[in-house]
Parts: sequence; structure tokens; C-alpha cells
Amino acid sequence: MTAAERPPDPYELVQEQLRPAVAALLETLGPLPLEDLYGLLHRAGLFAPLDAEGGGDDHRWMIEDLTEFGIDGFHRTGDDVIASVPMIVDGMVLSHVLTPSEQQRSLLDLGLDLCVITAYRHRYQLASGGEVKVARSYPTPELTASARALGFATDDEADAHGSLAGPTGWLDPFAVGDVLTAGVSGRTLAVGRTHLRCLPPLARSPLLVALDLAARRRTEEAYDEYVVLDGYPDHLVLDALVHHPHLLRLPDLPVSTVFTHLGLEWDGDTLIRRRQASSARTPSRSLQNGA
Repeated sequence: MTAAERPPDPYELVQEQLRPAVAALLETLGPLPLEDLYGLLHRAGLFAPLDAEGGGDDHRWMIEDLTEFGIDGFHRTGDDVIASVPMIVDGMVLSHVLTPSEQQRSLLDLGLDLCVITAYRHRYQLASGGEVKVARSYPTPELTASARALGFATDDEADAHGSLAGPTGWLDPFAVGDVLTAGVSGRTLAVGRTHLRCLPPLARSPLLVALDLAARRRTEEAYDEYVVLDGYPDHLVLDALVHHPHLLRLPDLPVSTVFTHLGLEWDGDTLIRRRQASSARTPSRSLQNGA
């Protein structure tokens, strides 16, 4: 049997249709529990080629695979709600305190405050003109060359976990200690300035409430002094945006400030939450970046 005569592989047929079908449902209905999304797709006949093979297998894993590495634009929360990343981050406004190092390097380190920006895109048009991109530094010239060959932006002064690099002088209008805002609108990033008095206090911060709930949903292992959470810092922020659609539509506290208050810590590999009383962790009103 020639390749032209060979019947199409049922898995390939389903995989080819799955991503656009999931995207269409989420764009129309908004975030959906995994069970509901699977049920809608199954009733629509998307998995019919596989069902025809027999065996009665459950195909939810194919939807889960779409969210595994975030490269398909979908996010899965700690309680199994599936969402379209472009939809949930569009319109969000993040805050960040400009540090002396960032001003000197003309870079904004992603840290905790801005890490969720990369869940959607690694390049944006700046509302003020020009382009901003996520750049990283690498420990050796060989790794730097390899990253460039793969099309990744590099900068020897960028943070290893990523920094926003804009055109020459893009941070000149701002001073060290300014509370910056980074607003996402489609493919555009607007960087501006706000004031401490415009941000809610910890006791009335919607972001604090939302991240507290998100962290509880992602508890994976519990120990005497801390609990280990499943996922990364940006996963918590995305979870919060999914469950609180109006979150971050106005400037709120920097993510790093809220993490400190909630006892959340990220070492670049593991996300944990300390069990100590939150009153001992209340940050000063200077809002220094804890990333």
C-alpha cells in the first residue's frame, strides 16, 4: 500500500482539529472546566475517529497535552479549568518598582512582578514607540550563540530568567523607586507610572485574595514548615486571572509584594509557601521588589 493509499491516522486527524476547536470554544464561552470542555468536544464528534477504533479510551489527555508547556496558548488551572491565555491576559495591568540596577541597564527584570507577561508573547510593540522583547543572559558564549541561532533574544546584562529590553532611552522618563505599570493590550505593552497612593493597601488588595486562593488550589506536598506548590509563579497569576476575570484591570500591588505577604517563595525551581504567620511578613510601604 502506497502512502497515498494509506488511510489517515485517527490520532493525527484529531490532533489536527483539536487546537482550533478548543480555541473556538474558549473564545466563545470563556474558561471551561476540563470535564465540560471534553464533553462539548466529544458530543461535537471531534473524537469520533478515535472512538471508531474501539476500546472506549478516555481522550482527555489530548486536551491536557495542549496545556502542558503553554506553547499552544492555553492554560490549565490548579483545579482543572482550561483557559485561552491571550483572552485572560489581555487588558491586565501589572505593577513594578524600578530598581537602580534596572535603570542603569535600561532593562526591566521579569522577576515575580512581570513574569506572567511571557505567558502570552515574548515581543510587544511599545505604546510609546518601538518594540520591547524578552531577553536573557547565558553563562557561556557557546550557550549565547546557540540561543541566538534558535532565534532567542540575548543580552549580557539581562537577568538569566528574562528581562524586558526596549529601545534606547525607553526607561529615561522614569526614576528609581517609581511604581511602574505595564499594561497589556493585544500585541501592545504600555509602560507608565502610578503612585503608591493609587494602589490598594494589603488589606483591600484583590490580587492578594486571588493569589491566596490560587496557592491553596495548587498545594502538592505538605511539610512541617512549608508546603510545595505545583507549577510556577506565573501559573498562580494566570490561575487568579481565570477565576477573577476583573483582576488586574486596575493597578494593584506588585506580585512580589503579595508573594512576600503570603509567604510564597520561588528559588527558580520550586514554589513553596511558608506556614509562618503572615503578620510577620508584612512588607513596608516602600514596595521594594522582592524578585
